[in-house]
Amino acid sequence: MAIQFNGAPLYCIDSLEATFAEYQQFIDFTAGASPSQPGTCDWNTVFTWPNWVKSSPSTLPVGGIDWCDAWAYCAFRGKRLCGKVGGGALQLAGMSDLQIAKDGEFARACSANGTKIYPYGSAYVGDACNDSGGAVSNGSVPVGSLAACEGGYPGLLDMSGNAQEWINACDAENADPAKTKCHVAGGTWNYLGNATFCTFSQANPREIQAAQNGVRCCWDPE
Repeated sequence: MAIQFNGAPLYCIDSLEATFAEYQQFIDFTAGASPSQPGTCDWNTVFTWPNWVKSSPSTLPVGGIDWCDAWAYCAFRGKRLCGKVGGGALQLAGMSDLQIAKDGEFARACSANGTKIYPYGSAYVGDACNDSGGAVSNGSVPVGSLAACEGGYPGLLDMSGNAQEWINACDAENADPAKTKCHVAGGTWNYLGNATFCTFSQANPREIQAAQNGVRCCWDPE
């Protein structure tokens, strides 16, 4: 989807979270090729996790991937991790929610350039998205299956809850790059509404493979 502000397309973002089926295509690719990764991911040589199950429900958002896996997956698709509007990494330190909503590609898309707190509006609705406040589920649900969880632009789904999504926003580099903390955005199925708004993010070590951590990609229109 092209995200527009003042009538001009600035960047594109996937309308849905990446699914297990889509990620499996990437895994099949890595069996015979070395995926693209930044130097901070030189340690990352395996793109699945110990309990990876190839037959995972294909329509669920992929989970259990680390930041480097997410980066490599987006590169495989000819895209990139969502970061700062205009390109590059988003520096979250010291930024206000409004700045994040306007400067971050994920947050700008989710909040309609800072005009909404949640993708669907300014007030939390407990059963709109898949989070623990509405008890929609105790795990992920098929991507795009909750029509009420749309926004901040028409056609964007699951930007709040379901899987939380790695973004190109990391804290100061650790001596061990695998331990550097990078951010996931949007909250997940087991978070309450106060942790599923558009500008919410939390820092995880780059190497962590939490079940809730997934991805959607951004790219630049030609």
